[in-house]
Amino acid sequence: TRSNHAATPPGPATKPPANFGPLPSLIEAYGVSGHEEAVRDLVVKAIRQAAPWASPIVDERGNVVVDFGRGGEEKVFLAHMDEIGYEIVDLRPDGSASLRARGGMYDALYEAHPVVVHTARGPVPAVLAPRPGYAGAETAHPRAEEMRAYFGASTADQVRALGVAAGDTLTVRKQFVPLAGTRATGRSMDDRSGVAILLTALSKIDPAAATGRTKFVWSVAEETGLVGATFVASSSRPALAFAVDTF
Repeated sequence: TRSNHAATPPGPATKPPANFGPLPSLIEAYGVSGHEEAVRDLVVKAIRQAAPWASPIVDERGNVVVDFGRGGEEKVFLAHMDEIGYEIVDLRPDGSASLRARGGMYDALYEAHPVVVHTARGPVPAVLAPRPGYAGAETAHPRAEEMRAYFGASTADQVRALGVAAGDTLTVRKQFVPLAGTRATGRSMDDRSGVAILLTALSKIDPAAATGRTKFVWSVAEETGLVGATFVASSSRPALAFAVDTF
């Protein structure tokens, strides 16, 4: 009999070193802007494991917030949980799906590339279909209305049978891969690295020794308009605010 192992993409030869902390699992979680639930669950779990004294709350917008310290001027440290991607607008009669971008997208980087759709039944593979005349296009970037997800289906009913529905999100596939030394590569370092930094910092804090009011925030929907951060700003007036972010 033939082994099925040949169909499995090779992973890293060794496990990520411990100094990467929570970053590998954060990188490999999917959370398109406005759909950060899987990342938020990891963050809350990591807080409870690394800082049992902390009492994380999820606010009305879906941000994760930890407050500690008393007296003095308030400081806020914030990192965002979301990543760029697409959202399915509708399923078309020809079996493709219309999309809208969730975050600042360079559509040309995604056109004609494999992607994964995150459905209630699990991941479904697809391709961002190249526009007609793609190879000889006079402009590098397709128009937003030209972006389509293709599943290999020929009708909308066939796509629905895969479990795909309007509102599902779509991203490129990703994997955390250690490089030499202390380096690594993976998509959505923006801003899962900031998320990991705040988690690591929180694990080293003694709340009894903390001076001044401090708030750590893991925010939602940064890529689509600073939605989570704006909500926090509406209820906080810190003397200092630090966006722990990267690209």
